[in-house]
Amino acid sequence: MSLRTLGSSLSSCLLVAGLFGACVSGENSVDETSSSSVQVSTQQLTDLPPQAAFSVVCIDRTCFGDAEASSDDVFIANYSWNWGDGAVTSGGSSASAPSHTFAAYGPIDIVLTVTDSVGQTSVASRTLQLSQPPTAAFAFTCSSRTCHVNASTSSGPAAITSYHWDWDDETTTDTTSSTTAHTYAYGATFHVHLTVTDANGNTAGLTQSLDVL
Repeated sequence: MSLRTLGSSLSSCLLVAGLFGACVSGENSVDETSSSSVQVSTQQLTDLPPQAAFSVVCIDRTCFGDAEASSDDVFIANYSWNWGDGAVTSGGSSASAPSHTFAAYGPIDIVLTVTDSVGQTSVASRTLQLSQPPTAAFAFTCSSRTCHVNASTSSGPAAITSYHWDWDDETTTDTTSSTTAHTYAYGATFHVHLTVTDANGNTAGLTQSLDVL
């Protein structure tokens, strides 16, 4: 039987599960009486360790983690979050963006450990300060279509640094003063929303209804 092939030489490689490579090479002579030789060699390929990275957003005492920035050349099999208060959240892709509520305000140390498909790990950590948010409050008086508002009763552990007023007529006012006024173009019931921000960047809001004649 002829051993003629499409070419005089054959070379191919097989990658198995991203970890091992097998290469096959052979020489086929155009002479029908010659023999064909095949050589097989294997070599271990490098599986790089994962890289842990995450971001955290905290609202009051509840923090939301996001490990989307973590990476691996194959895939990440496990995310383990140590919240620093004795609680741990661990699991596969469903644990890549967990949330956790702390019992008290204060400094927290969050540690993320990611593990890849062959057990290699990487660790990332962040230190955050949980501080109590302020409380928004305001009083108002309206005369004709002009309303005067006073948010001096808003308070918190840290000083309030800014006041944002949404007048419910497609206009807003930003001020560092707790008092301001607004004149409406027409009479109606308006739902005015106040957002206060303190020196730590924490916010609080309050909405009240104003009847403007």
